[in-house]
Amino acid sequence: MSDDYTEVSSESWLSRIGSSIKGIFFGFALFGISFVLLGWNEYRSVVTANSLGEAQNVVISVDNKEVSQANQGKLVHVTGKAVPGDAVADSTFGISTNVLQLKRIVEMYQWKEKKEEKEEKELGGSTKKTTTYKYSKEWSGEIQDSAQFKNTDARQKNRNPNAMPYQSNVVKVQEATVGAFELNQELIGQINDFQPLAMTSETLASVPEETAQNLKVNDGGYYRGSDPGNPAIGDLRIKFEIAPSCDVSILAQQTANGFSPWQAKAGDQLQVLYTGILTSAEIIKKQMEANAMLTWILRFVGFIMMFIGLNMMVAPFAVLADVLPFMGNIVGAGTSIVCGLIAFALSLMTIALVWILVRPIIAIPLLLLGFAAIIGVIFLVVSYSKKKTAPAPAY
Repeated sequence: MSDDYTEVSSESWLSRIGSSIKGIFFGFALFGISFVLLGWNEYRSVVTANSLGEAQNVVISVDNKEVSQANQGKLVHVTGKAVPGDAVADSTFGISTNVLQLKRIVEMYQWKEKKEEKEEKELGGSTKKTTTYKYSKEWSGEIQDSAQFKNTDARQKNRNPNAMPYQSNVVKVQEATVGAFELNQELIGQINDFQPLAMTSETLASVPEETAQNLKVNDGGYYRGSDPGNPAIGDLRIKFEIAPSCDVSILAQQTANGFSPWQAKAGDQLQVLYTGILTSAEIIKKQMEANAMLTWILRFVGFIMMFIGLNMMVAPFAVLADVLPFMGNIVGAGTSIVCGLIAFALSLMTIALVWILVRPIIAIPLLLLGFAAIIGVIFLVVSYSKKKTAPAPAY
């Protein structure tokens, strides 16, 4: 069942010009923030890379069978099987098991609102926006507030429960060890190789009476409702996953009989755990790869922020040209290309300026490339202007 609702609105040309002028200020802010993000990201990346390089030079691999007092305060590499020291419990569902982590996943069958927008330009510079709200039944781990549905009829007909009776959560074991070493809660939380914990008629018998009402075993989990094959609004499906005892590899500072974050002189702290048996070099390589990936993601985010900010700053020109929609499209495409080239050039130059302090050999070519891109944009704009103002040939 679906109750679509469509809303049509329009905005005049003058109103659009006013909105675009207001957007200039937000564009300036976004433009400025992008420089901060790009600069901070490069500084962060270099600090992390230097810290990992420092770690590679000082780390020592130790046997997990004995905690040597001579290694106190040093960066150590330890491998072995992580073993829980006690049971992990979910008292609501009567589960108790000797694992490192127990995850509860709860979903409710609910009405969900989805919004689709379509905007069309009209002659004279105004726009017509068509917004369609669609309603469908779906499983969701979060409560969908039907009181906020746009369609007033849907608010009455497609009502969801106000709250979920049970929440998804993760419970970590209080004590765990790798040989003679104790794991802290942060390291236990990094053990994320979860696998399903199947519910059966035997486990259902252990569920407290107040929870077990209308609960049944279904698809390896529990189902609360009448018919799993024909779910009703408000029905629940509950599944469990565990992180059992497993081999792990740790890079951290040895503190007492356990671990704590190791502070590099370069600036970063290091306390990481990977599942499986890895050498210290393999762990540092993975950390380097993660740092490189985050660096590129934030570079892209910074570039997009700068591009959007520049576009907002020049948006009034495209809106002015929208009196004839095709002219507005041409101007909009042209300004987007120019803004993209400028954003690319300024992003390179920002990265290079930060790198001058730490990586001058790489920074200089980047600066030259950025200047070349800026000159290219100026050349394109000047060439286009000359063509527009050149006199028509005489016949």
